[in-house]
Amino acid sequence: MATFRLAFVVNIFNLFITYGDMFLPSPASYDELYYELIRMHHIFDNVYSMALRYTTIDSEWKDTAAKLTNNVVNIR
Repeated sequence: MATFRLAFVVNIFNLFITYGDMFLPSPASYDELYYELIRMHHIFDNVYSMALRYTTIDSEWKDTAAKLTNNVVNIR
């Protein structure tokens, strides 16, 4: 369940990165989003590493981890 929530949050970040210039109030807020994502890159690197680790082992979370890994690539 927590992996699903994490994937949901990553999808929201991807939405803001891809289409944020269309619905954020100003270019400054879009720049601030990028600044904060870059500033917190270590969190996304850790999420990517965790998801990648689960894709290499044989478990019930392998498919979910693979999807999460693909979604995090855009952010990290």
